[in-house]
Amino acid sequence: MILKREKKNIIFIFFLFLLMLVYIYIYTFIPKEEEKLKDNIIKYTTRTSVNIIKNTISFFLEDNNASLNDLFKDKSLREKLAKVFAYFRTDKIKYIFIIYKDKNKYRYLLDPESTKDSYGTLFIPFEKEVEILRSLERTLKETYTINSKLKTLGITYYIPLEENDKLKAILIVDFSFETLEEINSLVRKVKDAILGLMAFTFGLIIISIFMFIRMFLIRKKIFEDTLTKVFNRKYLSEIEHHIDLRDYIVAIVDIDFFKHINDTYGHKVGDEILKQFANVLKENLRKDDIIIRYGGEEFLLLLKRDRNLTSSRVLIVLERLLEAIRNTDFNNLKITASFGVNLDTDKARNLNDAIKKADLALYKAKKEGRNKIEIYTEKKDEEISLSDLKEIIEKDEFTFFFQPVVNLKTKKVLYYESLLRFKFKNQLIPPFKYIEMIKGTFLYSKLSRKVIEKNIDILNKYKKLNISINLSPFDLINDATVMVLLDVDENIVKRLKLEIIETEDIRDYKKLRDNILKLKSKGFQIALDDFGKGYINFFYLTEVPANFLKIDGNIVKDIHKSENHYILCKNISNFAKEMGMKVIAEFVENEEIVQKLLEIGIEYGQGYYFAKPMPLIEIIKEWKDEDFS
Repeated sequence: MILKREKKNIIFIFFLFLLMLVYIYIYTFIPKEEEKLKDNIIKYTTRTSVNIIKNTISFFLEDNNASLNDLFKDKSLREKLAKVFAYFRTDKIKYIFIIYKDKNKYRYLLDPESTKDSYGTLFIPFEKEVEILRSLERTLKETYTINSKLKTLGITYYIPLEENDKLKAILIVDFSFETLEEINSLVRKVKDAILGLMAFTFGLIIISIFMFIRMFLIRKKIFEDTLTKVFNRKYLSEIEHHIDLRDYIVAIVDIDFFKHINDTYGHKVGDEILKQFANVLKENLRKDDIIIRYGGEEFLLLLKRDRNLTSSRVLIVLERLLEAIRNTDFNNLKITASFGVNLDTDKARNLNDAIKKADLALYKAKKEGRNKIEIYTEKKDEEISLSDLKEIIEKDEFTFFFQPVVNLKTKKVLYYESLLRFKFKNQLIPPFKYIEMIKGTFLYSKLSRKVIEKNIDILNKYKKLNISINLSPFDLINDATVMVLLDVDENIVKRLKLEIIETEDIRDYKKLRDNILKLKSKGFQIALDDFGKGYINFFYLTEVPANFLKIDGNIVKDIHKSENHYILCKNISNFAKEMGMKVIAEFVENEEIVQKLLEIGIEYGQGYYFAKPMPLIEIIKEWKDEDFS
């Protein structure tokens, strides 16, 4: 990308630099350039005649209310067209005729040079003409050849004549050898003029090299990230209003759990990993691709589209890159990365919009386990946009489903987990992928407070009900949200558990710890949700005395199939019990899983084997006592 403030100077410098390249190229490859120049002159000097002949055939058929098929049937029509062709015969145009293919042989459809009707007469092509005609049959594209070895014919054109998108015949136009000689003379004059111009500009080109290098060094200093030696955010700001999104595919790559690497091994090791990671990106991408350090451990990739990198092939490139990252030894550590990709950049309003969509895909990749590539897909009609989401929250267009946590031995319900559902276009939609759109905003905080207040209302109405609600670390460092919980009546606190969900994006661990301890002091029971999914759970284990630990369903669901999952569940359960916590297994889907959980001493479970999430009315119907007040 050309920098704004240097644009005028760089354009001039770049122009001179190109002249130098042109000079070197022409000086080294004069024979090749001569052929190209000849080719262009041939096109311009003979093309008009060929087009007139081709159009004349169309006008002739139209005037006679006929088609190409009729030429095969009507002798008189062929004779008329032959007379028309005769007007085109000049010193430069030697022959004009039409042939067609009959099985594997070529025959004349029309030959004005013949004294009688030549229809059906065998046409024997020159040796090199055979391949030209076969190629034309495949491509249906007009072509020509230069007959440098013939002393009578100079240039021959082959023009497909189509009808209903099918090749019916081939028009052949032969130009004389004299025409070719005239073109060769013109080529020599042009070549001499070019060489003269190159000699004149050679001095300016030498100066341009010095200026170009100087500007390159200035640009590098301003827009290069000092640590990784790739572009920085300043460069992104410079190009965002000039880049043509149709030319690029946008991807964001994030080093998985990088914060924990920094915290564990120190920032010096972290910096070395970042430098090495940037080198892996450069080694596996092309020079035309743009790499920008977008955040601490995030890199923005602008992958240049061309015939070798289409939307369908970009996944192959990124899969290869991901595999290279997995196989690289980063300062004696193995790391992984997550990719978010936006293939449809031409549909974005601007570069920032395209990056935002790639970022949403990155979030999904991280949410679904990391170490993978996720492609952004446009919102479908039944999906919720940001404006839709704002309206849903403002108008309280949401409800709650409840899924029981059950004692595995007695099958008695310990409590129900309250699960948010958005009401949208006559559907009830889980919130997971939409929450990311508002994470960290006032709208997110407002939704969290409404969820708390609505569930408190439910508990006030139904005295027998015990429930839990899901809170993220963002909620627990938000003073307004925490105050809502601290103001809850003690009778409600006893029946309301707080499940803290997994996220690695939290930064203020001290405030998180302090607020959780305040809630514990208030009397709230704390459950650590999705344990085993990420690292933050270990912070809770060491800093927060939780009451329950919920093992992530991705570990539990294969406990009856995988010995490793069985051992992992067993060790987590034993560890939790030593810490004074009760263990809940998620994703309990069959009796086989239940028996394995009982075998290792896990007391509680939650999953479709017991019940799917259900509306509150179904729970009420199950109660034998109907006096709920």
